[in-house]
Amino acid sequence: MLTMRNMLCLVCLFSFFQAAAAAGDKTHFVYRSIPFLGYYDDNGFHVDPVSMNVEPIDKFILELPKVFPKGSKVNGINRDGKRSVLVIKKVDMGVLLEGDFIVDPPISYRDEQSAELVWTPGRDVEIVKTEVAPVPSKAKEELAQKLGVAIKSESPEFPDGAEKARLLQLARQPPEPVGRKAEDLPDLLFISWEAGAGHFFIYSISRGEFLFAQMSLFSAHDVLSGPSLRPLFFFRVQGNSKTYILAESSDGYEDSVHVVLDAETGETMLATY
Repeated sequence: MLTMRNMLCLVCLFSFFQAAAAAGDKTHFVYRSIPFLGYYDDNGFHVDPVSMNVEPIDKFILELPKVFPKGSKVNGINRDGKRSVLVIKKVDMGVLLEGDFIVDPPISYRDEQSAELVWTPGRDVEIVKTEVAPVPSKAKEELAQKLGVAIKSESPEFPDGAEKARLLQLARQPPEPVGRKAEDLPDLLFISWEAGAGHFFIYSISRGEFLFAQMSLFSAHDVLSGPSLRPLFFFRVQGNSKTYILAESSDGYEDSVHVVLDAETGETMLATY
């Protein structure tokens, strides 16, 4: 006989497995209209086994309409923390993900109020605030050395005498680095240069050393030499205390992609195609 106590146990057991199933759901992310090749679950970000091979790319493309079914709602947020709820109108990415990812209201690359990071329901995302912080003199000295080494190694690639002279002058008088600190990461300093787009560093204040460094050089004609990294904003995923960075990344030869970085290590956790 099914007693009231047994019924309550069954209800509790059903609720437990229902909650466990929900907790294990995958959350898929999109940068504006470009899906990330992977997902997020309770164990963090995971990169799907997608490569340049045709078969896994085709499989990924075929799965997208299932992940983002027409008429379903997704969440969005921009770097200022403005939230939005978007309705999927069409997902048909086509070959090499060069197709349609259409939502309502539409996402505009020119509108700063548009959502930048979009994700499927089930978890929330919050923007992590940052503030300007001074860069220690030791870090400045090491940055100047890094810049000098990079310029001397890259300058032969520039046949333009004036451009080479500009780079060497930059090595002698490096730009002032700009430091930023993020909430709940008091030991870390995130450093970039206003001049020389694409430079990004993570510096440990207590250890007095760089944990991550990405450096690139631009010519006067905007010709990129070497990989670059431009952080857009910091964020967290609900239920996870880790801080992540949404950034634009380029290898210096092809179009840029967008990546999710671990803010403590600079490791790439997820990337668009």
